Amino acid sequence: MFSVSKLSNTKGLVDFLIVLFVWAALIIPISYFGLADPKSIYERDGWKETPREIYPLSLDGIYPTKEIELDLSEKSIELWLQFSKFNAQVGHLSLNTYIWPSGDYAKGYSSATVIDIPIEVFFDEISSNARRAFQPGDSIGAVPLTLDATNPLLLKRSNEFYYPFDEYSVDFYASIEHGDPKTTEITKNANTFELFYEPQVPGFKFEVWRGANFDLDKDWTDSAAFEKGNVLAQRKDGKVSTLIKISRSGSVIYTSVLIYVGMLLGSLGLLLTTIYVAKGKRPSSMTALISAAASILGISQMRNAIPGNPRLGILLDLYMYFPSLIMCIISSLVLAVTWVRRDNFGI
Repeated sequence: MFSVSKLSNTKGLVDFLIVLFVWAALIIPISYFGLADPKSIYERDGWKETPREIYPLSLDGIYPTKEIELDLSEKSIELWLQFSKFNAQVGHLSLNTYIWPSGDYAKGYSSATVIDIPIEVFFDEISSNARRAFQPGDSIGAVPLTLDATNPLLLKRSNEFYYPFDEYSVDFYASIEHGDPKTTEITKNANTFELFYEPQVPGFKFEVWRGANFDLDKDWTDSAAFEKGNVLAQRKDGKVSTLIKISRSGSVIYTSVLIYVGMLLGSLGLLLTTIYVAKGKRPSSMTALISAAASILGISQMRNAIPGNPRLGILLDLYMYFPSLIMCIISSLVLAVTWVRRDNFGI
């Protein structure tokens, strides 16, 4: 009796260790690759003095350098960008822009400003209303924009077909002009700089570079377009050019790969069972038929659970989802024929 109890305890310990190993194998990649990191926007300007990541509700890391922070403290108009949605199927990036003059030009609230100067802004966006004008006394809140992902970086996987390894690039251009306080005439280019709110766009990661090619005399492949001196010179002239790269977040990649692998393993397991039943090494039963039918529905539900709901027919569908679905259908058919043809009609 003692030996049986000891053996039972040993088996229980082995089962526990197996469960612990499987759990660790799934959790360790999340920590190792930083998949639980809530940040989703990264500034890639190599000349930043403060941390590159943006920290929500904190001034730490917002301004690239102390020099820029002091320069924007007066006689300036900051341009804040907040990405709100990315549609990979049509290649459109939606964002809210906030035109934010310094305290000597406007009275700022939490999400809007009441300006004391005339302001005229040009945004390079897909709508017909690319130029906007504001007069003293006007209140300016969020200005919604939609940008076209024209792929200035010439990325090879700039198509949802390559989900979850697809990536996109967008360039954004803006210019800001203004006049003197209590006047209505536009007389000068603004001293400006673009800054970024932490976006709330589930499933995507954003990388941004400030550039100096508003006049289109440089290309994004030209290193001079990213030099600090050139960038600051254009910002002092009221011109903004920004390069944005969009890719799937690590958590989306990890989750989608797990789901697709689960589809394939589940269908292979059913196929293996069907082969043994067809060879007579295992008995056919109604339970096996029900399990096969449930596998077909289960795989379809797993496909619907893919993060971001990519369109049907992406690369992983062709190599994993459709083959898995076909294997389940064929297995169900073979199990049904085998069960119908047997002589024993017991359940």
